Amino acid sequence: GQARERLLDFDPATVDEIRITGGDDAVTVARGDAGWRLPDGLPADGTRVTEVLDLLDGIDAPFPVATSAGARSRFEVAEDDHQRRVVLSAAGETVVDLFLGTSPGYQQVHARRAGDDAIYAIGLSNYQVPASPDQWLDKTLLRARGDVVEVTRDGAWTLRRGDEGWLVDGEPADQEAVAALTRRLTELRVMGAVDRATDAEPAAVFDVSDAEGQYRLSLHGEDDGEPYLLRSSRQDGVFELASYQADQLMVGRDGLLAEAAPASETGSDAEPSAASGDDG
Repeated sequence: GQARERLLDFDPATVDEIRITGGDDAVTVARGDAGWRLPDGLPADGTRVTEVLDLLDGIDAPFPVATSAGARSRFEVAEDDHQRRVVLSAAGETVVDLFLGTSPGYQQVHARRAGDDAIYAIGLSNYQVPASPDQWLDKTLLRARGDVVEVTRDGAWTLRRGDEGWLVDGEPADQEAVAALTRRLTELRVMGAVDRATDAEPAAVFDVSDAEGQYRLSLHGEDDGEPYLLRSSRQDGVFELASYQADQLMVGRDGLLAEAAPASETGSDAEPSAASGDDG
């Protein structure tokens, strides 16, 4: 069989920088000792990096749909008029420089290599090579690592794992409610990074102990449907968290306590109403 011809001639394994521009957006993702990073040092989503490199590597070289200079503007793949420009580098050398333009059909886009007259219709969509930094951010960067073993919500409650299961302030906890809360910490996903400061008073502060030690999460915002702002002592920067995720974290002590078994209650020991005022 004949080896299929690829549109782009590069080795994904050697690429150490991806630069994508489009409209007012631009992003550079570079590979270092600590993996792929955005320019501000934030971790990039390695899965997306791999997907994009594999997508570009897999493009077959079709028959050109046009070769004239005039067609470059019409299909928006000109040097000064394009929808996306994708530049891949390896050790300081540019190995791919590709303009992407209009779409001739479903999941297809016009493409032209820099310095080449031929314009192709290839199986790719512009949204698959986003130029916005948030699209490349590792959204899981603030999640707990490994098992969560202790959580304190400042001024509200402390959860600890005992031999018999989770305890909230030393009392039996609702194991399912705690499991849901710790899962939210290990599966935490931010929406993006923001370059604005957080207000002085956090809405909630959590000290979390996981497999790598202890860290602090500070949650800032109002309960108005807008995203909250989240900071972690493990990571520079301020990040947006969807309000529903923030609400799920800000559970009160009552939401974590186990329901007392009514049969064993004498009545005088249980004072649920007194405890409910502690939260806030």
